[in-house]
Amino acid sequence: MPPATITVEQTGSPIRRPGYQRQILKGLNLNRIGRIAELSDTPATRGQLIKVKHLVRVLYATCDLDAFVEEATAEYKAILVGAGAKVLRGAVLWSQFESAVKIYHASHGKDDSRLIEVVNEMAMAKILANDPALPNARIEYEPDMLPDGRKIDFVVDRGKDNLYVEVKTVRPQTKATREAYQKFEQRKKHHPSNVEFVVNPQKQGGAIYGDVFASRSHFLDYTMSFEERLAAAKAIRPGPGILVFCGSG
Repeated sequence: MPPATITVEQTGSPIRRPGYQRQILKGLNLNRIGRIAELSDTPATRGQLIKVKHLVRVLYATCDLDAFVEEATAEYKAILVGAGAKVLRGAVLWSQFESAVKIYHASHGKDDSRLIEVVNEMAMAKILANDPALPNARIEYEPDMLPDGRKIDFVVDRGKDNLYVEVKTVRPQTKATREAYQKFEQRKKHHPSNVEFVVNPQKQGGAIYGDVFASRSHFLDYTMSFEERLAAAKAIRPGPGILVFCGSG
C-alpha cells in the first residue's frame, strides 16, 4: 500500500501574524495563497497543520478515502454483488464505484464528481432493495431497454407495471469571486417582480446565488431529459417515473 498522504491548500496570509506561522508554511511547501502541497500524512505534519489551521484547508487525505471506501463497501456491496444481491446488473454499478475511487485518488481529491454520483446511485439501489412496498420486485440497473441505447438508472418490475427511477446529482460549486457577484447583479434585473433575492457580496453572495442559479438550470435540463426517456420506456411498458435529485450525500 502506498504511503498515506495529505493534500493541503493555503487559504490565508501570514502577514501580521507571528513569524513562526510563516516558517511553518514554508516548511509545508506553501507560503503563498492558493498554493497546494502534497505531504506525508504523519503526526508531525498534522501537528504543524493544526498550528496554521486558520491559514490552510485540507483538500484530500488518502486515509479519509480508505475509510470512505470501507464504509461504502459495508453499506452497499452485498446488495449489488454479494451472494444475495438484490439488484440485477449490480456488478456494473459496483464496477463504476471502483473506477470512480481510482479517478478521485488519481486527482488527489480535486475531482470527486463521479464518485459522488455513483455513491448516490448506490444509495438509491439500497432504498429500492429494502423498500417494503417492493418485496418481490425485479430491480435492474441501467437495463438495455430503449431501442436507441439511452438508459434509465433503475427499472423495477412490479408485476403489473414498471417503476422507472432516475438519480441525478446536483452540486454546483461556484467560487465567491467579484465576477460571480456581478453576474448576480446582471441577472437580478430579469427577476420577476415578486422575487427578491438578497445576498451579501462580502459573505459569498456571488457563490450562493451562482449555486442556486446553476441548480435550477440543472433541474430543468435533467427533468426534460428524463421525461423524454420515460415516455419512450412507457411506450414499451407502462409505469410511473421518479426523478431523484441528490447533493453531496
